[in-house]
Parts: sequence; C-alpha cells; structure tokens
Amino acid sequence: MRLKYGLVVCEDTLADGSFRNVLYTLKLPGSRIPLVVCSLLAEMAEYLEAMELGAFDFIAHPFCRVELERIINRALHQYSLAETDRPSHEVTDMMV
Repeated sequence: MRLKYGLVVCEDTLADGSFRNVLYTLKLPGSRIPLVVCSLLAEMAEYLEAMELGAFDFIAHPFCRVELERIINRALHQYSLAETDRPSHEVTDMMV
C-alpha cells in the first residue's frame, strides 16, 4: 500500500541521515511534496542550502505554533494551486 502525503516537516539532522536525504526522495519524478526543515542551530549556510536544494521553508527552534501553522498552510495552499487534483488544506489541529 502506497500512502500519499501532502507535506513533510523534518529536523535538519535525523538519526539515519539529514533533510538532504528527505529532499532527494521528495524530488523523485512524479513527487511534488513540500518539505519544511526545522533546525536547532539555524545557521545561515544551512538555511541557504536547504532552500537551494528545494525545501519549501526553513524554521529555527524555538518556533511558535502560529508561525509553523502559517508556513504549513502556505505550503499546502501553494502546492494545491499547482496541482488541480490535490485539494486545498488547512491546519486545524496539530501536536507540537
């Protein structure tokens, strides 16, 4: 069974890799899933790299729930406009 995702939010450093690995997977042909990268360090070089590699946005810890919701809603809305078969989404409840 193959699952469909509308958005991925991940940390910059993961136990088995980094956001770079996630971006590589998301950029495979036929995939248009936005990625939001979260970082504890918030280094400018890492921000620029993430954006150049195709991340939708990059947010530094600590971040407020409202800011994360704004980014998620913007990503889902932008990508839903680009794909007519994907409905527009809005974050109504989430765990932070």
